[in-house]
Amino acid sequence: MSINKIWNKCFKLTVDSLRAGNLAIASVITDSNYSIISMGTNQTINNYSSFNKISNSSIAHSEINAIYNLPKKHSQRRDLILFTTVEPCPMCLGAIAMSRIRSIHIASRDTWAGSANLLKKTSYLKGKEIFVTFNNDTSIERFFLLLHVYSLFRNAKIPECHNAIQALKRVSAQIVQIALELSDSYQFTTLMKEAEHSIIKRTLEERI
Repeated sequence: MSINKIWNKCFKLTVDSLRAGNLAIASVITDSNYSIISMGTNQTINNYSSFNKISNSSIAHSEINAIYNLPKKHSQRRDLILFTTVEPCPMCLGAIAMSRIRSIHIASRDTWAGSANLLKKTSYLKGKEIFVTFNNDTSIERFFLLLHVYSLFRNAKIPECHNAIQALKRVSAQIVQIALELSDSYQFTTLMKEAEHSIIKRTLEERI
């Protein structure tokens, strides 16, 4: 499987998470051949039935669920790669360090809770030698940032004045503004609930 196909899978997962009322964040774990062996989505807001094993909890982040969902037969592998749509927070980064994952691909920066820089802060984390790759395709970053911020407005009910939103404007104030406009759009909200993934993707790409 190619990296582009992995990001496309992550897109479908983020939309499903968003439709379920949670934050639009998804993670997948692959082997060195990019074959997906585990997945997780954010489920911090509710406990709807899903493949996630942790729900309706502040720790039910996509990375945590992807790690917890990892089949036991794969848990000791040393070629695991984590793909995540948003830069991991301190909690998720700690969970990654305690797992066998030694490579992280990040689609979009998080200038509020993102903590990839912590990997250089302590001898313990440095010793884990976790390699981080920030996506260098700005269109992919803007795409996942838009979904993330839209879900903050729509599902988490965070106001524009919140520190998290102000921080994310440092990544792209334009995308934050588009997300705000879309969160107030009845037509777009209906589209997100009912349309095929391909139609949603095309609509978002036209906006960014």
